[in-house]
Amino acid sequence: MKATGTLVVMMIFSVQSFSQAISLDQNDFANAGDTVRLSVGLPNPLFNVSATGANYTWNHGNLVAASQRVDTFRTVASTDPIYSFVFANIALNPNRANIAATGTDFPAAGGLSISDVYNFFYKTNTNYKQVGLGAKINGITTPVPFSSHDTLYAFPVNFGGTDSSNSGFTINLPNLLYYGYSQKRVNIVDGWGMLTIPFGSFPVLRVKSIITSSDTLYIDSLAQGFNITRPVVTEYKWIGKQQEVPLLQVNTQTFFSQQIVTSIVYRDSARSLVSVGEMPSPVQALKVFPNPVVDVVLVTFNLRESLAITWKLIDINGRLVRNEYRGVLAAGPQLFAIDGLSKLAAGNYLLQLCTVGECALTKITLSENR
Repeated sequence: MKATGTLVVMMIFSVQSFSQAISLDQNDFANAGDTVRLSVGLPNPLFNVSATGANYTWNHGNLVAASQRVDTFRTVASTDPIYSFVFANIALNPNRANIAATGTDFPAAGGLSISDVYNFFYKTNTNYKQVGLGAKINGITTPVPFSSHDTLYAFPVNFGGTDSSNSGFTINLPNLLYYGYSQKRVNIVDGWGMLTIPFGSFPVLRVKSIITSSDTLYIDSLAQGFNITRPVVTEYKWIGKQQEVPLLQVNTQTFFSQQIVTSIVYRDSARSLVSVGEMPSPVQALKVFPNPVVDVVLVTFNLRESLAITWKLIDINGRLVRNEYRGVLAAGPQLFAIDGLSKLAAGNYLLQLCTVGECALTKITLSENR
């Protein structure tokens, strides 16, 4: 009878813990120096992007990886010196940035080559915005500051919130062409609840971003200009606490009033893309004991190679409650203790043990009998 009563109490606690939406701030998104592994999912035109709401459960644990990439977030100073000057992180610079990330190259066309693309962002406690980009245009390093900035997120991000921004930029290549781009982004936080993907289950907010945009192109050799209205792009992003990037992002384009899914990207661990099975992780055999825990828990694991280790303790609502950088550890068996857990509320927590671009997860239960 006592065991049954304890199970009922735990179930009630779990329901109560998930009965409110999380709130996101600047600490939940990537900083310079962070790396994340992402899987590009197999195309799925039947993906239901309209499914959302309050206290909603999204189960996408059956997503299949077609390819993977590791996104690296850099300091502006680690990019080209020209970019470091134009996007310098100093007060009064209208193009001020504190994060850089590699972008997508464009196919060469019409005598124009655009490669080695960087996107530049500025993150503060009020918003996270793209302030410009840089690329080698016909081999010439070219910074392209935005005339107005693209606000990806306005903080805090809360369920029911909305915001919008207008942004754009121009590229003028004398005797070749003039190109202009403008867009409007409308962000709507239209859902909250639990998301399951192959990487795990997480409390999330869902942010829907509707992007309308157009291009202006004038080609000198033709003495002719064009205005092109692009299809409406909608980004659906499921975002968790302390996850650095959206755990899942599905993009669509609208053609003839129909939304067509164009990409599915989700946070993931390393996978062999031949069989789409797990590749050997740098962190292996992660275990904790005792579990449930009163005050001190021992963490054991095997490190496949010498790497820097950071651990995070996240509560059932996705809030970071403890973290510590352990430094660079040698390859082989590892053991360390986490103490002071009696100061935390009883319940279930997620221990996240991370190396560069990889994380291993396990659950810790803090005992009520303390």
